[in-house]
Amino acid sequence: MDESARARTRTDTEVATIDHGDGQATHRRVPEDASAGDAATDDEQVVVLCHEGGQRRPHGGKHILGQRHSNPAETTAPGRPSTWLVWHGHLVTRGAKVLDLACGTGRHSLAAAMLGGEVTAVDHDPDVLGVGREAAKSLGLSVSWVEWDLSNGLPPVGTFDVLLMFNYLDRSRVPELIEHLRPGGHLIMETFLEDQRAFDWGPTNPDHLLKRGELPSLIAPLEVIYGREVLEPVGGVQWSAMASVVARKVP
Repeated sequence: MDESARARTRTDTEVATIDHGDGQATHRRVPEDASAGDAATDDEQVVVLCHEGGQRRPHGGKHILGQRHSNPAETTAPGRPSTWLVWHGHLVTRGAKVLDLACGTGRHSLAAAMLGGEVTAVDHDPDVLGVGREAAKSLGLSVSWVEWDLSNGLPPVGTFDVLLMFNYLDRSRVPELIEHLRPGGHLIMETFLEDQRAFDWGPTNPDHLLKRGELPSLIAPLEVIYGREVLEPVGGVQWSAMASVVARKVP
């Protein structure tokens, strides 16, 4: 899967696939302070990640809404959406039903609502849902916020045109989640790779980390349209080893 050619036509960002040479929330959402929310603005570089060679470690802290914070927990506003959603936001058409799983404070829910989507945002944590609810209110956006522990399966929310899954991984439930995607609908997903352990932040539990090359088979039988595995800067202060995919449910 190689997103590089497409990315170069849309932004100045360089996207390269990871070299495959030698070399806790109960529903498994990575907490907000370990998100890739500010990953790679359009003028930043996404670099190849290899098993061999030195490790690149930008200094600590988190970049949220244009400001750096040494303690991300002190920040209550939702961060910027992932670049992956920004690049593929055209899939969220006006009136499309959008489901954001393990939404956290709703940075992707809000972005989808801004694009005209009818958004349902699900998370087990009432505090982060409250942050998202207040942000939506201040922006004049309508989002349905649902408190639900995804380890118990999905709430009875119906089917959707777009399924958003960012920094959320529960391998055992992927087939069930895909069932809530309508024929012709799209999955937009991004989460951490095992390579994230090389850095000083983010998840370390293997249940929360993808193996290289695992994502396409995990979401089968969805048809992969775009995909990448990259090492990506987060606001210029951290690095994220990410696997991203856009896939379609064939009618």
